[in-house]
This record gives sequence, structure tokens and C-alpha cells, in this order.
Amino acid sequence: VLPIFDKIIKKKEKNKENGKGNNNNKEEAGGAPKGISALYIAPLRALNRDMMERLLHWGKSLGITVAMRHGDTTPYERRKQVLNPPDFLITTPETLQIMLTGSRLRQNLAGIESVIIDEIHELAGSKRGAQLTIGLERLEEVENSPENGFQRIGLSATVGNPTDVAHFLAGTDREAVVVETSLLKRLSFNIIYPHPLESDIEQSRSLNVNAATASHIRTIRDIVNSVDDGDSDENYGDDAENNSSTHHNHSTLIFVNTRQSAEVLASRLKMLNEPIAVHHGSLSKDVRIAAEDDFKIGRIKGLICTSSMELGIDIGEVDRVIQYSSPREVSRLLQRVGRAGHRIGDVSKGTIIALNADDVIESFAIVDLAIQARSEPVYMHEGALDALANQIVGLVMDFGEIPVQRIYGIVKRAYPYRDLEYDVFEKVVELISKRWLIWLEDKEDESEDENDNDNENENQEKEKDYIKNSIKTAGRKRRSWQYYYANLSMISDEKKYAVFDIVSGRTVGSLDEAFVMSYIKEGAMFVTKGEMWRVLEINERIMVEPVASGGDIPNWVGESIPVPYDVAQRVGKIRAELSGLLHFDFGDKAIIEMICNKYHADEESAAAAIELIRSQDSSGATLPTDNRIVIESGGGAVTGDGKGNIVIMNTCFGHRVNDTIAQVIKSLLWARFGEGMSTAIDPYRIKIVLPKYKLISPKMIVDLLLDTKPEYIAPIIAMTMKNTTLMHWKMVHVARKFGVLGKAADHQKYNMGKIIEGYKDTVVYDEVMRDILHTALDIDRTMEVFTKIQNGEIEIMTQRISPVGLAGFDKSNEGMVPEKASPEIIEALKTRIMNDKVILFCTNCRKWSLKSRVKSIDDPPVCLICDARSIAVLKPWEEEDLKKAKKNKKTPDTAKLMKRLNKSAALVLSHGKTAVIALAAHGVGPDTASRIIRKQRVDEMDFYRDILAAESNYTRTKRFWK
Repeated sequence: VLPIFDKIIKKKEKNKENGKGNNNNKEEAGGAPKGISALYIAPLRALNRDMMERLLHWGKSLGITVAMRHGDTTPYERRKQVLNPPDFLITTPETLQIMLTGSRLRQNLAGIESVIIDEIHELAGSKRGAQLTIGLERLEEVENSPENGFQRIGLSATVGNPTDVAHFLAGTDREAVVVETSLLKRLSFNIIYPHPLESDIEQSRSLNVNAATASHIRTIRDIVNSVDDGDSDENYGDDAENNSSTHHNHSTLIFVNTRQSAEVLASRLKMLNEPIAVHHGSLSKDVRIAAEDDFKIGRIKGLICTSSMELGIDIGEVDRVIQYSSPREVSRLLQRVGRAGHRIGDVSKGTIIALNADDVIESFAIVDLAIQARSEPVYMHEGALDALANQIVGLVMDFGEIPVQRIYGIVKRAYPYRDLEYDVFEKVVELISKRWLIWLEDKEDESEDENDNDNENENQEKEKDYIKNSIKTAGRKRRSWQYYYANLSMISDEKKYAVFDIVSGRTVGSLDEAFVMSYIKEGAMFVTKGEMWRVLEINERIMVEPVASGGDIPNWVGESIPVPYDVAQRVGKIRAELSGLLHFDFGDKAIIEMICNKYHADEESAAAAIELIRSQDSSGATLPTDNRIVIESGGGAVTGDGKGNIVIMNTCFGHRVNDTIAQVIKSLLWARFGEGMSTAIDPYRIKIVLPKYKLISPKMIVDLLLDTKPEYIAPIIAMTMKNTTLMHWKMVHVARKFGVLGKAADHQKYNMGKIIEGYKDTVVYDEVMRDILHTALDIDRTMEVFTKIQNGEIEIMTQRISPVGLAGFDKSNEGMVPEKASPEIIEALKTRIMNDKVILFCTNCRKWSLKSRVKSIDDPPVCLICDARSIAVLKPWEEEDLKKAKKNKKTPDTAKLMKRLNKSAALVLSHGKTAVIALAAHGVGPDTASRIIRKQRVDEMDFYRDILAAESNYTRTKRFWK
């Protein structure tokens, strides 16, 4: 920023010397023009706040006005900025979109000389970035000297393809210069694999976690509270207490890959009274800011966080970073560990806690690539059509009325749209015109008679073959404003689903729409706010029941960070390398020492890695590597020819390629078997499970890999995606951005199949498919893999299921036990039922009734009119049934009702208030209540556990009831 400040000072001095004014703006004293000289654009508001705090002092000292503008800026401050624009404005990509459409704000931007994009890698790989590139071209149209343009500066610490990102920033046909600085500080990594101690086993009982997780929690505590001897790569783990000390760590960031991990670790560390907070995107802004501030001032020593802390949010000094589980990507490891040691010359220290053998070898691969500074490339969204539609409307709003050819010329200057064909562009224009977002009409071309085109048709000659003779003009409508301001951001507008606990009768939180559509189904378990829940029903709310810290936390790959192809390939190479070391028989001690030195690992992680490879070798199984696919069969009764109902494809290609291969294989098998099957993937395996009576041989998969031509992959995927949840979800969000669906549109209220079919031959459908192929799958790399298979560069072997094949689907992460409902859950259920209201009705006289809370009912209940004890129990919403029963009319419906009420009354007569309690439960009628009451049990807790089970079953099955 200081060089930019220098430019601003020199500009001011020069303008004052020349007495130069500005036609568009009022002048400052001395003749210097008013207006914004530099924009600083960051992807997060938190980064805006930090930059503002850092620059206010410098600006005041140098006579430069600095301001910040984003969605939280007050109307007063915005007005102030319009009338007295700052020299240096800190903002977000979305706020720039607003500024470009305001007449006074556009005037304030006319003298812009510099635009800085911070954390550009975060934008370059998203549709926000595609939108921003056109936004910068719109800014060029505002700037006073378009022939020179303003300087664009991008900043990033982790870009694997800086030249591509530089072109992304600069635009089409502009010079782009990459300035790569040497790393001025040292990076220190160590990989550890904690083993449970006796104390961990004991601790696991009080924390309701498994022993492995208890060892992880103990290791985190040791590091957070550790004494640090300066620059050494100390290993924490089983012997952490033996480390010698000189001074304590003051602050530690604990990065995790999923919010489940964050919640589980945070809740358990809080149980141990550790001064540690949690920080992730699902928490409210106030909670996140409080955690940041507490960490900055030292009120807490550790902060458990997800990617929400990767970017440069100011949280003060960080002594060490813990990465819980493999970081999955090289860039994430560098970004995360880089948060520590922010003084020049300091060491950035990072410890990876590996959770299993796969995790260990993956961490080896990532650390190895990180030391070589081989970050992953950023893949930009090439020609995103929904972002294009948004920016076409923006340009129409900028100008009021503008030739369509000029819009095309401006858009083509943006690098992601350099190859945009005119007919595709025209289809987008026509679609948004039909949606009444702009008006569109043909006008005669008068450009030959008038020579004041103001440089607006720069690309006209290039596009002469594509553009029609008539000149189409677009203009703004009232809906232009409504649509544009409702879609300032290309971040998907996600609905929040309330999570409702049937036990306590309370709302316990909310889940994002993407999470619900992709991972939440009946029976699924998830963690929020440090507690575990099982899904019972999905409608407007997610109906759940608490699970007492039981079972393994689900491994939701979709929420996790996908492992890239290059990392998975490196894992395959390391497997082969370790196998070679074992075959040379150097001895375990020497091998472990070599691994520790090369991969910055402790002895336990090195031993875990070679043990996995040794188990494969000793079983006589072939080892899958980077250039060897091993297909394994098993499950059910495996036949002599190797057929079974389960196939595991060992493929070291990463998440996106493996997911693409799985979709292709699944589609081809569906065509053959015509029946349902399930698939599961991780970065190194694809698991296919058929019904038990369907058998499949590894050879069948081999034949599919050898016979499927690479060029068939894209059409197969297009057919496969058609009716998937992912397709439905993407269609909703893309359609919203095109203005086809309203911002509040709910996928549950639409026939998504019908909508997809209706837009099949439009740019909306094209964009949905492009988006899916870009973000979730990898067609190009998969085609490359199939080509290598078919030309022999990748060999294929077959065998029975092996230790390596099983390792990916036999992982234990944050295991929590037991499944049986805890006393706290049962107590919550009891409290709720006691506070629930029921209606008591005397079936003897049919006159007396009473609505009361269960806890206030006498035991046994007695009719206050006839003293009878044959009292039926109704739910509060059954008042209409009560009226029918009191009228005593002889109809089939009344007879059926009275039969149920008499059963209820008989239970109360026999069992008193116990029956009332059972009948008060949700979905529990006389028959179910009778089974619950008559069951032999030891104590009252089991009685309520049976009620809980009955309620859960009712919630799961009620939609099937007639």
C-alpha cells in the first residue's frame, strides 16, 4: 500500500502545482481534484476491517483520506463518501458492483489510478472472480483515461499458476507482469500420529469419545500449553511431557477440515476447561468476532477454526499452527501454517496430527510438495454465463441505453470471457430480455455517419463475421434494478433450514441448503454446537433427535476439502517408494529414520505408513500406486471366479477424477443391471456396492475401463447428472442468478425435473452443466486417465479385497460413544413430556374433560363428574375428536374414534399416570403405549428410552401412514 500512497501524494502535488481541476467533481483547496485514486478490494469484510485499522494512522500522517465501504457501512458514512470521496477506498467485489451504477459514485471513480485485489486466488477460482473481471472492465469505461487505464495489482501467497492468474487480473490482450518474491521466512512442518495412552483410555470415558480421539485431544492440549525451545521441530505426542522448555506458546491456531471436527474438538476441550474457542462460517458474525478478539488479546490460547481463518484476518500473533488431519491441499497447508510467525525472520511452525495411515501418507505427500513450493493451480470459471447475465444488466444500468455490440466488446476484454462466442452471448441477452430484465430493440447503425463513437466498438472489426447488420440496443427497465441489487453477489443464496429437536421441543440451530441437499437424509447424523443429532424427518424443518455422543462422526466428503489429482498421484508414488524400501530390507529402524528425515514425521507416523504397506505385501496383494489401478472384489458369497456384490477400485487420482470415474462406471453398470447400486469415493478408492443377489467381477470393471472411449465420458456424465440432487441444487441457484427463479425460490416447492427439462436447450442448462463439471468433476483429467489406461501407461490388476483397499472405508475419526441415549437426553425428554399438555376425557359419562399439563395430573386421574377412572388421553390438537365423542352420535367415524378412546381409557384405568405419560408422547397411540408400558424394565430411564424410540420411529414413518 505504501507505494500506492506515494503515487497519491505525487498526484496531489502535481495537480496543485498545475491548478488542475476536474470537470466532474468539486475541487479541494489548492485546485486538487476530488475523487478516489485507489481501490483496495478484498474478498472478506473482516479483511476490510483489518486493513482500515492498519491504514488510518498512515493516512492521517501522510494527509491521505482512507475509508471503507461495504454492506455494513452506515447510510451516513456512505453519503459522506459520496460528497467527500476518500483518496483510498477499501471495499469488496460486491460493493464495487453498486458503485458502478450510481451517477455520483461513478464520477468519484473517474480518476482512479490503482486497483488492488487482495487474496486474489480466493476470487480467481470462483464466479465472484468472473463477475469482478467484467466489473473492472466497466470501471475502465468510467476512468478518465481509458487509453492508459488504471494499474491492477493482485496479491496472493499461494498461487500455483501465477501467470494465468495475472492474465485473469489484467484482462485480454493486456500486459501482465508476475513478481514472485522469495520466501523471507522459514517454514517448519512436523507430522505426528498420536497413540492412545492409558490416561487417554480413562479420559475417553468422561469425554464420551473413543481412545484415539482422546489421544488427539490430549496432543492438542499439550501443544497449546507447550513450552517452545525456539526454532526446533519438536514432536508432540506420546512423549510431549518430556520436551524441555524455555518459554510457553502464547497462541495456537488449530485448523480442521470440517465444522464437525471443529465442534467435536471444541466441545471436548471445553469440558476440560481449556481456554479455547471455535470459529467457522456457520457461526454468527458476533460469535466469530468475539473469538477473534479474545484470541488477539490473549484471553484464549487456542482457536479451533476451519477455512474461515485461512485468509489474513488480523488476530494478532500466532506462535504455532496445528492442522488436525491432512490439510488435503498444498496451498491450504502453506496458507494455514503461514498464519504463524508473522515477523520477518520468524519460523512458521505447523504440526499435522494424522488420524490414520492414509492420512499419514497424504500428509507426507503434501509436506513434500509444500517444501518444493508446488501449490495447486487456480482454475478460473471460463465463460460463466450466469455471471455474464448479471453483468450485462449491470452495463445496461451503467449507461441506461447501450448497443449490444458494445456490451460484447467490453465483456470480451475480461480474460475469462476472451473466447466467448457471439451466438452464446446473444442467447444470454435474449433470455434476460424475455425475463424483462432489460429491453431490447433493433436500431439502424449510424456509426459510419458519426465519428464520435468514443472508442465503444473496439472489437467490431474482429467480430464482423458474427454480428448481424442491424444494431441491437439494450436498455434498462424497472426490473433491471430489482434483479441487479438482488444478485450483487455470485455467492449462492442459500436457504437456512431450522433444526428442531423432538425431545426438547426446541430449535437447536440451522443448516445451509447445500448441506441439506447434499448430505442430510433420514437417519444421517451430524454435529452442531458440539452435540450430535440424528435426522428423523426433512420438511420445512429438519426434525432430529439427540444422539448421546455415539458412533463415528460421519465422513462427509462433500463438506471436506477435495484432494487434488497431483496430491493423490504423489501418494501413489510414496506408496511405491515405501514398498521398495521394505523390499530392500534395510530394517525397520533404518526405514523409519529415513522416512522421518525426508517427510518431517515422527516415528509413530512413519511406522503407521510402513505397516499399511507391509500388510499389503504380506497378504500377497498387489499395491495400488500412481500408475497402477487395482480392482478388488468381495462381499457376500464370493464365487470362484472372483465375483461378489462389492468392488473396490484402487485409483490414486483424487476426489474429482475418482468421482467422475465413479459416475461413468455407475451409469454403464446401470445400463447392464438395470438396478440400484451405491458408490462411495475417497481420493484413492471407488467403492461400488450392488444388491446382495447381484454379483460383479473385477474383469467387468476392467472391460469398462478399456472399452469406454475417452470422448464418451462427457456425454455419459451429462446423462448421469440429469436427475441428481447436485443437478437440482445447481439448477436452483443458476436459475436464480439468471432471474428465471426468484431469490427466495425453494427447490422443495418446485418440480425440479420439469424445470430442468424445460430449460434443457437453453444457456441456463448449459451453465448448470458447465458449473458442475468445473466444481465437482474433472472431465479433462478423467479423459486423460482413460487414454493412459487404454495405451498401457496405467496398468490394471485384479484381486480379492486387500488391506489397502479396506483402509479407506475403515477409518475412525472423532468417534463418540455410546449409541444408547444418555441420562441428559432422557431427562430432557422427561421434562418436555411433563410440560406438554394433554386432554383428559371421561369415557364413562362422556361429559367431563380437562386440558392440563402432564405434570399437574393426579395419579390416578379421576372424573370430577362421575368419579370414574376410565379416562382417555387426547393430544391438544384433537379437540375436534373430543367434540365428536361428547356428541355421542352413532356414525362409523365416531365408533372408530370411541374404540381408540376406550383402549386409551383402559390403559389409564390399569396403569394410572404412567399411561398418561406414554400417551402424551408424539405419535404414540394406545397400541404403542400398551407395548411400552407392559415391557419389563429395570428403571424409569428405560421407560423413557422406549418412549424416545417410539417417537423417533413415528417421525421417520409418519409420511407413509394413510
